[in-house]
Formats: sequence, C-alpha cells, structure tokens
Amino acid sequence: MRAALATLAVLVLAGCGGSEDAVMPDVVGEQLNIAKSEIDQAGYGGNVDVDGGGIAGIVIESNWQVCEQLPAAGELVTETPRLTVERSCSDEASNQPSDEVTVESADESPSDMDPPTTSTTPEPSETSAGAPVYSGPA
Repeated sequence: MRAALATLAVLVLAGCGGSEDAVMPDVVGEQLNIAKSEIDQAGYGGNVDVDGGGIAGIVIESNWQVCEQLPAAGELVTETPRLTVERSCSDEASNQPSDEVTVESADESPSDMDPPTTSTTPEPSETSAGAPVYSGPA
C-alpha cells in the first residue's frame, strides 16, 4: 500500500513539471489574451509575467499587443515567461529615414516634364451693365 501511494505521489509530482518541456511559441504581435493561450497550449501551465499596461493597467487583455517576449520563440521555457505589451507596437524601423535611394531617369528631358504652373491674376471683363467681373477664384 505504501509503495502504491509513493508511486502515485511521484506521478502527481511528475505531472506538475510539464512546463519544463514547454517550447516558447512566437507571440510577438499577438493580442495578449491569444499570446497567453498559445503559451498555455505549448505546455507551460504557469503564470506569465506581463510588463506594460499603462497607468490604469490591463483591464481587457485583447486591447494589448505583445511587443517583446522572453524567452525567444523556439527556446525552452525554463523560467516564468515575460511579455511586454503596448496598445499598439510601433515598428522602430518605420520611424527611421529610409536608406533607399531614388534615382530619376537621365532619359527624361525637360519637354517630358509638366511645365511649371504660374499664378496669374485674371483680367476683369465687363458685363452688359458695365461693371467689371472677375472670372478667377474669389
């Protein structure tokens, strides 16, 4: 009887260690609620640390997007996963000037281009009453 209880205790404790075999999924860009679900489905059954959430904190998880994660995708989960969230992740690269160089074709001659527009004041014209009327914008 003692052997059976000892075996049962070992099996129960072994079942609790399932999170050690969990491989961290790629959750960057996901809504927080979906990211937590994916981490749980990957085999990690514990709590997930979440950084961010602003002054009021996180009330509705689906309103927050995961911008960073630790451990990285594909790594074993050896400690509590940490997710950094924001309302919307900004792409730092989009805030930087582009390195792309734009080259205009040397084959274009000035005759291929549109002529510059000039602003002129329209000439007044007379109506049958003799009063000048401008035909341009007011």
